[in-house]
Amino acid sequence: MNRELLCKDCEHAILPSWPERLLYGVRFANCKKGYVEPQFSPVTGKSSPGYYAPAAVVRVDTKICGPEARAWMPRTRQDLFKLIKHAR
Repeated sequence: MNRELLCKDCEHAILPSWPERLLYGVRFANCKKGYVEPQFSPVTGKSSPGYYAPAAVVRVDTKICGPEARAWMPRTRQDLFKLIKHAR
């Protein structure tokens, strides 16, 4: 598990708005890599809209990012050194 590459520092993270950050924190960030396509239900005839999965879910799924943060990209220039340090 990589403890330096945080989701809040990733380019793919969709951070909550400032009021939500003050109330709930950054825990509720979503990830652009974990987009779930809209699904049509042939039984009811309704479709559910697409959405971005929470960053916590994407970080657990080894197919997308995983605990080792394989899809992590730096949000700022300062975070570029973290990427270089953990590049394989």
